[in-house]
Amino acid sequence: MDSRTLEILLKARDEASKVMDGASKNAERSFGNIGGSIKKLALAAGGLFALKQGIDFISGAVSDAQEEATKIASLSTVMANTGATDAQTEAMLKFVDATTLASGVADDQMYPSLAKLQVATKDAAKSQDLLLVAMDVAAGREKDLGAVSEALAKAQNGNVTGLGRMGVAVKDAAGKVLPFDKILRTSRRPTTALPPP
Repeated sequence: MDSRTLEILLKARDEASKVMDGASKNAERSFGNIGGSIKKLALAAGGLFALKQGIDFISGAVSDAQEEATKIASLSTVMANTGATDAQTEAMLKFVDATTLASGVADDQMYPSLAKLQVATKDAAKSQDLLLVAMDVAAGREKDLGAVSEALAKAQNGNVTGLGRMGVAVKDAAGKVLPFDKILRTSRRPTTALPPP
């Protein structure tokens, strides 16, 4: 979510809070006037309830937007710290958007997973490719995407134990550890229809 959208949501929340305060004062006056009609009180209470629900919704949206902005900033920092250019960082964010739409996996799961993989590989294209493998393994083995991404990051650097514990074939019939590229090939689902990294 861009900063302009966040700014609009924050203003909307503030305006809704002001309206809520005014409505609350009107309700207090209505309750103070014993001679007022019950119908007016019921309408005021219903209006206050609806207004509170609206404020809660806007507050939740602002909170979600702030969380997403934090995760995007974190991934951007990791990208910069691992030598990625601004163009590569922008491409990574577009990749997350496209992959979210194609897969249905929430972007808030992808940002931290990509950050782990980027730290391990220091290569944006390889991180994207490993994320697709992680998504396949997570879906096929019913595992958390973050845990699979962490296991792949470690396997990238030679430690395949975590992947083995998840049921991924990491050894051949003789018990010898397979090369990493072969582990990746056997971990992919053949029908992955996601955007290329």
